[in-house]
Amino acid sequence: MTAVSAPSITPHSVSLANSWSRNTLMKNVSRSAFLFGLAFAGTAFADAKSEVFAAWDAMLAAKSYSTRMVTTIGEQTHTQVIEVIVPEHARSSGGPMGDLVLTPKGAWLKAPGKDWGPAPEFMVTLTRQMMSPEFISNAKSGVTSAKNLGLQDFSGKPVRAYAIEQTLTIMGIQSHNTTRLLVEADSGRPLRQEIDSIMMGKSSHVVHDITYVPDLKIDAPM
Repeated sequence: MTAVSAPSITPHSVSLANSWSRNTLMKNVSRSAFLFGLAFAGTAFADAKSEVFAAWDAMLAAKSYSTRMVTTIGEQTHTQVIEVIVPEHARSSGGPMGDLVLTPKGAWLKAPGKDWGPAPEFMVTLTRQMMSPEFISNAKSGVTSAKNLGLQDFSGKPVRAYAIEQTLTIMGIQSHNTTRLLVEADSGRPLRQEIDSIMMGKSSHVVHDITYVPDLKIDAPM
């Protein structure tokens, strides 16, 4: 984990950056975009940016939420569930690297076909970075344009739609993201974001459907 998850995330070493496949890194860019709502000149841009940032603030103020994330890269599609309790708890289930749990007491990974064990330090560091206030600030600074697309319908609910362009750097690698964000009109909180990313010459499409869970609990698995 990204979203969401991610102050400016840079590699701790060249070997760390190379330890992930390009596809895995692209999934983490998209995950980072979820975890912290990596959304957003002229007056129109300023107004749209303010509205989008207010939506992200409302999402964080909710404290606990879950997202179903469907990632498509080339011919491959992966479905993953990410749960977050701001600011120090997170759980990822169904990812290509396995399941991950993070709490203030530690972090655990259940790799495919294996039992739970301590999570690698680089995964812990990356996830904690993605859950920091600095990440939010740096992510916002990467927004190059935002447009209010007006009121639309999403699953029978009125939503405000936004189109966002953003450049994001994670682990020293830059991606360009085009996002369609849907914000519930009544609550002002994001319900869905659809992200098209280009990184290292390869494209991905990710859909996040967000649910707010007031009584969410994330405990150590062992």
